[in-house]
Amino acid sequence: MSKALEAARSGMSALEAYQKTNPDDELDFEGIDFRDPQNAHIDFSGFEFLSKINFRKAIFGDSLVTWPKPGFRLLKGPLFSKCVFHKGAIFADARFGSGARFDDVIFKADAVFGGAEFGENVNFARAVIGVGSFGHCTFGRGARFDETFFVEDCSFEESIFGERASFNKAVFERAHFQSSLFGDDTSFELSIFAALAQFNNTEFGAGTCFRGTAFCTRAGFENATFGDHTSFEGVERQTLIDIANDRAKMLPPEFASIVLERAQLSDPSVFERASFAGAVFSSDQHRYATMWSIASNTRAKILEGLKEILRCIRVLFYSNDGFKDAGPTGANFTGRSIKNLADFSRVRFEQPPDFQSVEPASALDFAKSRFSFQATSWPYFRYWTTRTNTLTRLRRLRKIAKDIDENDVERDLFILQKMAERGVAWHVWWDDVLHGWGIYHLIKSRLKAGHEDFQSLRGSHLRKLARSLSVAIRGFWGPLLHTVLVFLYRYSSDFGRSITLPAMWFVVFMFTFARWYSQYTSEPRRDFWNADLLAFSFGHSFPISPLARGSFDVFSDLLFPNGMPPEVLAMTIGQTLVQTIMLFLVVLALRNYFRLR
Repeated sequence: MSKALEAARSGMSALEAYQKTNPDDELDFEGIDFRDPQNAHIDFSGFEFLSKINFRKAIFGDSLVTWPKPGFRLLKGPLFSKCVFHKGAIFADARFGSGARFDDVIFKADAVFGGAEFGENVNFARAVIGVGSFGHCTFGRGARFDETFFVEDCSFEESIFGERASFNKAVFERAHFQSSLFGDDTSFELSIFAALAQFNNTEFGAGTCFRGTAFCTRAGFENATFGDHTSFEGVERQTLIDIANDRAKMLPPEFASIVLERAQLSDPSVFERASFAGAVFSSDQHRYATMWSIASNTRAKILEGLKEILRCIRVLFYSNDGFKDAGPTGANFTGRSIKNLADFSRVRFEQPPDFQSVEPASALDFAKSRFSFQATSWPYFRYWTTRTNTLTRLRRLRKIAKDIDENDVERDLFILQKMAERGVAWHVWWDDVLHGWGIYHLIKSRLKAGHEDFQSLRGSHLRKLARSLSVAIRGFWGPLLHTVLVFLYRYSSDFGRSITLPAMWFVVFMFTFARWYSQYTSEPRRDFWNADLLAFSFGHSFPISPLARGSFDVFSDLLFPNGMPPEVLAMTIGQTLVQTIMLFLVVLALRNYFRLR
C-alpha cells in the first residue's frame, strides 16, 4: 500500500500534511480500487494537490447511493469537485461509475484521461483544464462539460459519448475530436473554438446542436456524419460576450482575462474557414421507445403490433396526422455569414438543409453535392413529403446553386422540387376533401344527445359529405397526372440525367414489338430471332432513317405476303412514337451531360 493511500484513508488533512512533507514525491494511487470498503469513504472534493498525482487504472464506484427503499437515490459526496491540481494529473485507463464529479475543478497543467471509462452523468461543468487528454475515452449518457474552459489543447480523439453529451458555453483553444462517436442530442451550443476545431470523421446522432458556436479560425468536419435536426444556426455576437462576462466573475484573474479576450474575438454568426467536404447529413431520427418495442411477451407484441397497424391506417384519414410531418428536418445553417469559404463539396444531404440568410452565396462550395428528402412520419417514402417548407428550402437552394453557377446541382434540385410538389399537391387535395370535418365530433355528439335544436345538423352533414365527394372527384386528376408524369420521367431517363436508361428501354421496346409482330407473320417466319423480323422492328425504331422508309416495301413483302394486317400498322405507329421519345431522352441526357462542361 502506498503512503499516499495510507494518508488519504486518514482524511484529507493527513494527505495534505503528507504532501507538504514530501513535496517532490508523486501521490501514487495507481490501480487502487476505491470501491473497497477501506477506501469508499475517501473524498477528494475541495482538495488542493500540490504534487503530481497518479490515478492510472484506478477504479471508482458510483457516486449515486441507492437507499433501502426502492426508487430513492441520493448523491454521495463529490469525488473531485472543486479540486485544484497544480501539477500533472494522470487518470489514464481509470474506471468511473455513474455520477463522477469534476465540476469546478482546476487543472493548471496536464490532465491525462486517455483510455478512461466513465459511467452516466459524469460532470466536468465549469472546470478549467490546461491541457486535456481524453483520447479513446468512453462516456455514458449525460456527460457534462458545460462552461468548461480548455486553456490550451484538448484531445478527445476516438472517444465515445452516449446520448445528451453537453459542451454548452465551453471555451476551447485547439480542440481535436477526430473519429469520435456521439449519441443523440449532443450540444456545443454557444461554445467558442478560438484556434481550431477538428471533427473529421466524427459521427453525431440526431439533434446535434452547434447553435451559436463560434469558430474563430478553421472548423473541420470533413467526412463527418450527422443525424437529422442538426443545427449550426448563428446568433448575435453580444450573446457570447454576456456569457463570458458572467463566466469571468467565477474564474481566477489569470483565466478570466483569457476567456474575455476569446469572447471579444469570437463571432457566433460567422464561418471563417469551415469545411464539411464529404460529410453526410443523414435523415436518421431520434430513437424513441414505443409500446410495441417495450412489450414484454408475445401476446403483448401481437396486440401492440395490431394497434400500430390500425394507427397507420387511421392517419390516412386525418389531414393533420401522418400526412403532415411534424417538426423541422434537415440541417439548419440560418443566420450564418461566411468570411472566406464554406466547403460543402461532396456532401450528401438526405433532407434539404436550410441556408436562409447565409451570405455571401458565392462563398459556398457545393461541387458534387447530393440532395434528397423523404417523409419523417408514416408512410416512409423516399422522395415523398407533404411539407411545404421542404419545397421552400429546395427553391432557396436552387437559387443559391444558380448564383454560384453549379448547373448540375441546380438541375438536381429542380427535379427534387418537382417530386416534392407531387406530395404537396396530394396534401392540398386531401385538405380540401376533409375541409370542415374537424368539428364533426361536435355535430355527432349533439345528434346522439337527441337535442331537437340540432336536428337540422343532419342536413348539414349530408351537404358536407356531398361537397367532399365532389371535391375529391374534381381535384383528383391534377395530382394523379402530376404523379404519373413524374413516375414515367423518373424511370424512363432519371429525369433526363441517364443515357443508359432510355437506351435500355429503346432495346427492350424494339425486341418487344418484334415479338408482337411475330404473331402476325407467316408460319416459317414466326421465329422470334428471325433476322428479317428484327430488321423490320429496328427499321421502325428510327422513323427518319432510309431503313424505316424502305421497310414497308422490302420487309412487309417478306413478313406479310398477304398484306400487312391493320393491327401491325397500328403497332408500327405506336412503336415509332414510343421509340422516338426514347431517342429524344438519349439526346437530352447527352445534352445535359455536356452542357457548360
